[in-house]
Amino acid sequence: MLRKLGPIGAWLLLAIAAGVGVSNAGLLSVQGGRPVFYASSSSGGGSLWSGYTPTLYGAPTDVGAGNCLTEATACDIAQACAALNSASAGAVLGLINGTYTLTNSASNAPACAITSGGSSGNPKRIVSKYPALYNDASPSLRTDLRLNTQDTTTWNNTPVIGVVSTNYVEILGPYINWTYSPTRPSHGVIKFDTCTGCRLSEAVVDQIVSADGDNYTTVWCSNSTSLTVSNNLFRGGYGTGNHNATTFTAYGCLSTTLEYNTCSNVNSCGFFKGSGNSNTRGNSGAFRFNKVIGASNNMVAVAVVEASAETPGNILTVQQNLAVDTGEACIKLRGDGEGAKNVQVIANTCVSSDGAVGSIIYEAAPSGSGFVLRDNLLPYMANSSGHPVNLESCGPSCFTTMNYNKYYEGGNTPVYAAVLTTYTGIAAWRTATSKEANSTEGAPNFVNAAGGNYRTTGDTGSSTGGPRGAYITGSEQIGAPGT
Repeated sequence: MLRKLGPIGAWLLLAIAAGVGVSNAGLLSVQGGRPVFYASSSSGGGSLWSGYTPTLYGAPTDVGAGNCLTEATACDIAQACAALNSASAGAVLGLINGTYTLTNSASNAPACAITSGGSSGNPKRIVSKYPALYNDASPSLRTDLRLNTQDTTTWNNTPVIGVVSTNYVEILGPYINWTYSPTRPSHGVIKFDTCTGCRLSEAVVDQIVSADGDNYTTVWCSNSTSLTVSNNLFRGGYGTGNHNATTFTAYGCLSTTLEYNTCSNVNSCGFFKGSGNSNTRGNSGAFRFNKVIGASNNMVAVAVVEASAETPGNILTVQQNLAVDTGEACIKLRGDGEGAKNVQVIANTCVSSDGAVGSIIYEAAPSGSGFVLRDNLLPYMANSSGHPVNLESCGPSCFTTMNYNKYYEGGNTPVYAAVLTTYTGIAAWRTATSKEANSTEGAPNFVNAAGGNYRTTGDTGSSTGGPRGAYITGSEQIGAPGT
């Protein structure tokens, strides 16, 4: 039950308002009928170096002696990355603001590849002097990383920066725009491969996509543990006909944390796609406190949590996220590969402002099991032919819990679906599923949906007696600061 996106006018109404959920967000442009937001530079725009004192320095070109030892003698990016690899645990590479040109022709190898990391509690860091997230309106303060040449074999292209076969490396505050990459990057613009305890934070990536490409992704994670991707802004990238084009893609990544990110005008924000290491690693962790605006496909899609040759026990939690107008489904539980299992969907707000989204929760996982759907706020704000919940394959039996959710369809009675049969109204749905005993239907009572404020008033229907949806206390940070 997939439907096309709504008109440009509906998006402009949201964009011209004071931002989505935060009053200081701004409209940068409209691409394909969808708004693209920029981060406010009103706060937090100071130097990251005040918190992370560099021990090495990089610049767009050599400065002075170019020996990387001081800001006055900063070296070019190739030397700087090499110097960080040679340094001891705890080293901090500070990148002076400016436009960097990176060159590499190796297939799938980052142009700046960190292959010698730090240790637990003493990581190595690459730190932009001024974080892109807080200086989005000041391009001169960005650390702008651009790829000049790369391997051009289809689907095996060069990431800009990444961590490969080492642990405890943090990348803080860069700006990257795919426009400046010669060809599509298959294994991510930013790549984390076989690393533990790595982090990406306070970055801005403009992910402009115009052609098809397998795994055409911004952040790639494979065979890694305890990766944190937090407080970043990802804009654009839904393109036309892209295959698995997502902001974050995971293959065999355990205990991953994606939180406080904003994905605006993307294809999908997150995709837990496949397993790693000969199907012995699935995916697990948390996708939480993210804001997803105008994704052409999904807020998050899940195909593999528990790999076929893996000891059972992985859980992926999707909790307290805000999504507005996803084009296919807000949350999609897929059946490809080993199939999604053990996904806990708790306290999310998924809004279709114009009724054009297909299904808000869409299950297509024949072998699915262990799913939880609880405390979610899932409204169509206008009439729709879609379903708030469409359990197409394994149906209600693959859910251990479905309860305390709230549904709405523009004043009409919602129509639910399970295994190709539809049910009109919550009473019929409750009987058909033998679940949803405390779920209800009704208007979501948003504080100011037209102004982008999706907090609620007067709702006490959650499992804890408070509001359903992403805003439980009303003071949560949802999405990247300033977006």
